Amino acid sequence: MKKLLLLTGMITLLLSISGCLSTLYPLFTEKDLVFDARLFGEWKEKGDEESMLIEKASRQDLAHLPALQQLVDKAYIVSLKSKEAGANPTGSNDQQVEQKFIAFLTRLGTDLYLDFFPTPTARQQQYNTFYGAHFIGMHSFYRVQIHNDRSIELSQLKEEYLKDLIKQKRVRIKHEDIDGSYIITAPTEELQQYVLKYGRVPEAYDGNTVYTKIQSL
Repeated sequence: MKKLLLLTGMITLLLSISGCLSTLYPLFTEKDLVFDARLFGEWKEKGDEESMLIEKASRQDLAHLPALQQLVDKAYIVSLKSKEAGANPTGSNDQQVEQKFIAFLTRLGTDLYLDFFPTPTARQQQYNTFYGAHFIGMHSFYRVQIHNDRSIELSQLKEEYLKDLIKQKRVRIKHEDIDGSYIITAPTEELQQYVLKYGRVPEAYDGNTVYTKIQSL
């Protein structure tokens, strides 16, 4: 399987991080995938209420994506948990809100990237089918540096940097401009070319986030 198309009619949520580079196609092909068990566990950024739980994906987790069943041995499930004030009708601010993603670890050149794709939580699976059909899942990917089994560093690719390159006609990559946000519609091969060319340019990233493991699996 040279290219994996992760388009689906399931209920999904767009990754709603301001400035996040969103793509229609994944960053990886099957031959690019690697697996590292050091990612397993619960991770947290210092001073942040949100934690990130990374677990091994199961076939059930990929049941709605039959094309990926053969890649289950290299798939992760990433759950983002945060405390949201006012979420609880009783006034308590300790209710956890969870977002879930399927993730694949990809090696391009000498660097590693995590490709994230949203997957519905149990609550989201209860949405009306007609309503859910209006959502299309998008990919986002982050360079990841595994310092050891207790610390990892994620670097988010910056949408504004690529937008500037496109406006200056320094990069030609398929995209759509939707209300000022660029949705990259280029196929996997073009995405990889961009990352390989600009993956070591500091300005192409929107900062680094260091996560410390707070619980092992």
